Amino acid sequence: EEVSEFLTGQPRECMKRLVDRSDSGEHFAVLVRGDNDVNETKLARLLGADRLELAAPEAVQEVTGASVGFAGPVGLKCKVIADNAIKGISNGVTGANRDDHHLVNISEGIDFEVDLFGDIRSVKEGDLCPRCGNEKLAFHRGIEVGHIFRLGDKYSSAMNATFLDENGKEKYFNMGTYGIG
Repeated sequence: EEVSEFLTGQPRECMKRLVDRSDSGEHFAVLVRGDNDVNETKLARLLGADRLELAAPEAVQEVTGASVGFAGPVGLKCKVIADNAIKGISNGVTGANRDDHHLVNISEGIDFEVDLFGDIRSVKEGDLCPRCGNEKLAFHRGIEVGHIFRLGDKYSSAMNATFLDENGKEKYFNMGTYGIG
């Protein structure tokens, strides 16, 4: 919002760029419109990753050459994953991979390339229903009846909890948790 105000644009004309790290240690760029937020669950599903995490500020500096907040997709040498709303965007605003600088009039397919598109943004109230495409989403408060969380090997690897598979190879347990409210 600050960048769009400063550059007299709308947040939807800006492109936010985040650097994430997969469970394999690979860094990649994630791109969404300025008025959207990345949904980590959708992103992990798209990439087939057990878990993702935001890259540390030092890694952002290393990958982009800029501090957090000034990274953009132009000239990157890492994989770029973008939300579908970025397809065909033109005259966009994004970080210049240089502190205190932004680029304007940036177009996908001309100024930068995307390696993988997908639905990776969180829905917002007023968005069209992703199933029927006709009705607008409305949010209401609710209570949790039950939950299931897939934890993968996050905790078993931290505790070095392993088992031997049918080939005698040591592997970490895949874990999960559930609860009834």
